[in-house]
Amino acid sequence: MPRILSNEFLLKTLFELVVIGGGIWVIEFYLEYKYAPTKAAEILKKENFLNAKKDAFFEAIGIANKYMANVDYGSTDALTGNKIDPKFLHKHKPDLSNFELDINSAYSKLMTFTSDTSILSAYFRIFVTPPNEKHIPIAEMAKFLKAIRKDLGNDVNLPEEYKLLYIVMPSNQDSIN
Repeated sequence: MPRILSNEFLLKTLFELVVIGGGIWVIEFYLEYKYAPTKAAEILKKENFLNAKKDAFFEAIGIANKYMANVDYGSTDALTGNKIDPKFLHKHKPDLSNFELDINSAYSKLMTFTSDTSILSAYFRIFVTPPNEKHIPIAEMAKFLKAIRKDLGNDVNLPEEYKLLYIVMPSNQDSIN
């Protein structure tokens, strides 16, 4: 009976495995060494972009909140139609023109970092409403935040009982700080 696993066959097979395995390892090591800095640089670039995008979103949210804290809502809740207690209404007509630069700067940053038009549209509509439409900044703010959540990968809707609220505190004096 012939011997299938001769010493010569085993040595030849072992030699081929070492040469082929070693060759593959050398090629893999070379490619990893050559392209690893590129991968790291790309990851860092994406991280920096996402951080800048997040900062632009937070800046825009802050400006929208600042605007809504100083806008005159009138005496009727635009969403429910209920009369608003006078202690929660502004006692002066604030000059919102000093927000103009902040509003436009944040809008420019949003245009730089997002291609989602629902974010851009909702942000714009917090401040400006087309003719013949009712201006409800809080409704647009809710759309704006929902679009941002989706863009950041958190598009799971909050339960219905967690509607966007704008908390107004009674005060003896109003300010635009």
